Amino acid sequence: MQTKSLTIILIILTLFSWSCSHRTPSLQTVPTEPAKDMTIDSVPDEPVSDPASTTEADTESSPAEMMEQALLAYKEALEAWEGGDTETAMSGLDAAYGIILKIKTLPDSSLENEKNGLRLMIGRRLVEFFASDQVAVGENHQFIRLEENPHVLKEIKRFQTVERRYFNESYHRSGRYRDMMRSELKQAGLPEALSWIPLIESGFKLRAYSRARALGLWQFISSTGY
Repeated sequence: MQTKSLTIILIILTLFSWSCSHRTPSLQTVPTEPAKDMTIDSVPDEPVSDPASTTEADTESSPAEMMEQALLAYKEALEAWEGGDTETAMSGLDAAYGIILKIKTLPDSSLENEKNGLRLMIGRRLVEFFASDQVAVGENHQFIRLEENPHVLKEIKRFQTVERRYFNESYHRSGRYRDMMRSELKQAGLPEALSWIPLIESGFKLRAYSRARALGLWQFISSTGY
């Protein structure tokens, strides 16, 4: 029984590790520069005219036009949320964030300030969406699909051989924290299996510190944490 449980854990960990190396930018990707004293009121509420797309910015558009597209996607996400369409709302926020990540602006320019303000607003809305009782936690939010493929089997082999000692020590330390992590993840409507991420990131060591200056169990850096 214990061997079967460890195998499931290994599959979950390797799937997450492999998917991270293939994923596209999303809301989790954040700019390195923090917003400076921006508030919700600092972003204009005027509707934009004739946007080329609300899902992806035109590569030939100017920074101002791309900002308008991002604002429109953000507003449409809010409208979808108010209408009870959670999936469309989340997709809209993701689209808006994807656009602003492509906007190139000069430091301390007015457009840079607007971009950072919208970025902050999207982050706040995301937190509100997850914290709201209206969030319908669907099947995709409850579990991470288990799948055996060459990438998974290769990582399982590593955990069983060259990384066996690391895995055993990390698995032992996980008992101190996983109950609390699972409780918080469940409350946020996220897969409880994400509680195994620190096994990969830090080996469940509180003082883990990387060359990229990432700290702690989850190995966040300052910009990502912000």
